Amino acid sequence: MRIKFIHFLAWAAFTVMSGAALGAGWTVPTKITSVGQYGVNTTFFTTEAEVSQCGDKKRLFFYTQDATDLEKFNSVLLTAFAAGKKIKVYLHDPIECGGQ
Repeated sequence: MRIKFIHFLAWAAFTVMSGAALGAGWTVPTKITSVGQYGVNTTFFTTEAEVSQCGDKKRLFFYTQDATDLEKFNSVLLTAFAAGKKIKVYLHDPIECGGQ
């Protein structure tokens, strides 16, 4: 009985810790409400839920130096926007808020 309890505690601890690690950085599921181009390699988009920790919490920017990354990202955003589906966005840690 004691061994089963120890196994249960180990399993529970592993489940809680791995779940927290996997979920770190992901936002709540939210609808994309607008998508736009900002400059050459930057996309901005707005969300239904407040997902950012900076300024306008519903507006996010994606910048890359590789144009193919931007095409893939825009494809996902526009598909979710057109279908009215909710998606999760991964926010890198630490989040940089510019001048804030």
